[in-house]
Amino acid sequence: MKRINPNILVGPRSYFTSFDYRIVKRSKNLDFLKREVERKLKLLLLIKSQITCAASHLTSTFAYEIFKETL
Repeated sequence: MKRINPNILVGPRSYFTSFDYRIVKRSKNLDFLKREVERKLKLLLLIKSQITCAASHLTSTFAYEIFKETL
C-alpha cells in the first residue's frame, strides 16, 4: 500500500450526498446507514478543505441527529 500525503490531494470541493432523503428512505437499517454516513463524512473532512451539501438534504431528521450528537 502506498502512503499518500493529504496535502497533495487538490482539486474541487467534495459534494456530499449521503444525507439525501431518497437514500435514507430506502435504507432498511438506519443504524448501519448512520455509521457509514459518519465514516464517509469524517474521511472527507480529513482530506478536503471544502465539503458541499445540499440544504434540502440537511432538513431531514436523520441529518439533524448526526450533527446534534457531535455538538
